[in-house]
Amino acid sequence: GHTIFTGIDDFTKFTAPDTAELLPKEIQKYTLRSAIKDPNQPSFIQGSGHGGSHPHLCNEFVNAIVEGRQPYMDAVRSANYTAAGICAQESADHGGAEVEMKEICKSFGTNNVLKNVQFDLFAGEVHALIGENGAGKSTLMKILMGMYKKDSGSLSVLGSDEAYTNPDQALKAGVAMIHQELNPIPDMSVAENIFLGKEKRKWIFTSKKEQEKESKRYLDMLGIDLEPSVLMRELSVSEMQMVEIAKALSYGARIIIMDEPTSAITEAEVEKLFQNIKMLKEQGTGIIYISHKMDELFEISDRITVLRDGQYVFSKKTKDLCPNDLIKAMVGREITEIYPESKSKIGEVILKVKHASRKGEFKKIDFELRKGEKLGIAGLMGAGRTELMMAVFGAAKLEEGEIEIGGVPVRIQSPKDAIRQKIALVTEDRKRYGLNLTASVEDNAVSVIESSLSKFGFYRRKLGRKAAE
Repeated sequence: GHTIFTGIDDFTKFTAPDTAELLPKEIQKYTLRSAIKDPNQPSFIQGSGHGGSHPHLCNEFVNAIVEGRQPYMDAVRSANYTAAGICAQESADHGGAEVEMKEICKSFGTNNVLKNVQFDLFAGEVHALIGENGAGKSTLMKILMGMYKKDSGSLSVLGSDEAYTNPDQALKAGVAMIHQELNPIPDMSVAENIFLGKEKRKWIFTSKKEQEKESKRYLDMLGIDLEPSVLMRELSVSEMQMVEIAKALSYGARIIIMDEPTSAITEAEVEKLFQNIKMLKEQGTGIIYISHKMDELFEISDRITVLRDGQYVFSKKTKDLCPNDLIKAMVGREITEIYPESKSKIGEVILKVKHASRKGEFKKIDFELRKGEKLGIAGLMGAGRTELMMAVFGAAKLEEGEIEIGGVPVRIQSPKDAIRQKIALVTEDRKRYGLNLTASVEDNAVSVIESSLSKFGFYRRKLGRKAAE
């Protein structure tokens, strides 16, 4: 291989991927990115081989990276600096958009979901996409990823006007999406999930050792202290999200879409996520960030685009906006009270929990809920909030403590007992605990009252449909 020298008296040898050394972080800012601007500047980067300096080798090296040729691509990836990031930086330097969507329209039957929407993204930028539920954010991103086909409008991604026909095409081109609802394969390892569909092979066999080695490299890039051999089911939601980012890096992603990435993680984990987003920005990766959290938008984004009812409202630099601007743009009117005063009449105690305990989860918890009251239960992830509610609902065993309803002690040992006491639980993990995903909306809606809709053991479909509606 050739040796790459930088202007800060350090160098890294680019050899085969399995022997390449990691490029030190302090060098990353000065080497290949600057070389693309002017490959002939010896103060930034020089090529050498066979004991002599050959500037033309440097030119060849940079051109090979930009064109995506091997073995240079592997060498750059092994050096903790993706070729995708370098190409993205080149795009930013020349002012071209990585994503350009114009006059995008999409309908489902008679429902117009998107009406002449526009959106663009530049390399090294965090562009937030916001709007109320149903504004069309997810549909627009699914068109970008090839999940949906646009009805009309123009779309250009990474210099190509050809729309992707499926997510696999998008991934291979360098566009990755981290969904709000993560879909890992729980009984496969971290490394197996990262390389799913693009397994490292030795002859006809999957090279588990090579996959774990490469996975560790990507995880280290993100500062994630995880063993690649750990099963996904053993990870927290935030750790799964970080694995998804590592997976995106393994594709050499130049564009990463993050859909509500902080919806189920702690403040400390949010800070770690933001550090990684900033690192990706420095490498030239474009980030599309979807969130409802105002403080996050103003901390992490460079620009914000607002959609309302499937229509484009505006796209402005974050520094030129305030929260009220965004709220007004999303809802279409001035909001004078973010948290209006509750006018509910608070009555007598209807639920009382005393000394509730469950080993390793919560201990000696007391609270009362009154008629007409909204009671908040706060705490960081792992504090025991969800576990406490699962126990009150009978989905987990309450090892100590008492529950009273209307002043009368009751025994709730199963969800069926709780339902009989007119208690309902909207679960944190609705896919795992709340819904039967293979059943219809009707069957899910009436599942807890099926007995009242049955006669002689037979379910009366007409009554069920009427109740669901």
